[in-house]
Amino acid sequence: MRLLAVHEAAEEAHVHPVARRALRHGREVAARRRHEEKAAKELLISLWRTGPDGPGYLRRLNEARRVITRHAAREEREEFMVLRQAVSAPRLRMLGAEVKLTQAYAPTRPHRWVNNEAANKLAAPVLGPVDRALDAVRHRGGT
Repeated sequence: MRLLAVHEAAEEAHVHPVARRALRHGREVAARRRHEEKAAKELLISLWRTGPDGPGYLRRLNEARRVITRHAAREEREEFMVLRQAVSAPRLRMLGAEVKLTQAYAPTRPHRWVNNEAANKLAAPVLGPVDRALDAVRHRGGT
């Protein structure tokens, strides 16, 4: 969950905005990816609240796996492959650096209302450290 939350925060803040501007149908492609990410985020929040011992956890986990796998395949086919052709190599390297930097401080949990470039760029510096502090307390407490 942590890996997905951090990954999606970085994509929403940096990759989708570049795709929106660079691709022929970039607005539509980015909007579809954000919609898929929002659905996945809702499933992850549900999993987080249910916990591994809660009712319906495995069903939700399998649904999240299917949704996230389909999303990743569409992203690779409709967004990333075309970005590699439409954006210069130096800009792609810079985009990679931006994503890595964002992943270093991004929230480690999905947050329902953080679903676009502006929200991610504004919320990440606040929610990221809060989530990481909560993770540390939780880890230290053994839960």
